[in-house]
Amino acid sequence: MCGVRHRARELDVDHIVEIAAGGAALEYSNLQTVCRACHAAKTRAFLRYRAAERAASAAIERSSSTNENGSPEPVL
Repeated sequence: MCGVRHRARELDVDHIVEIAAGGAALEYSNLQTVCRACHAAKTRAFLRYRAAERAASAAIERSSSTNENGSPEPVL
């Protein structure tokens, strides 16, 4: 992350691959120590990515429920 040396009390343990993205919760190989600022920035970036991914999926789902005229398909 930033590469700056910090005191231990200023570090967080971070999941390299987020649990929500399928990363192992307690596997040591999926953990790293990062400063709090980098951890917060990485978390914000992941949440923005996940929100955009969900919005895109919802848009695809909405568009797939319309016919060739753009009218909503009836739900049976």
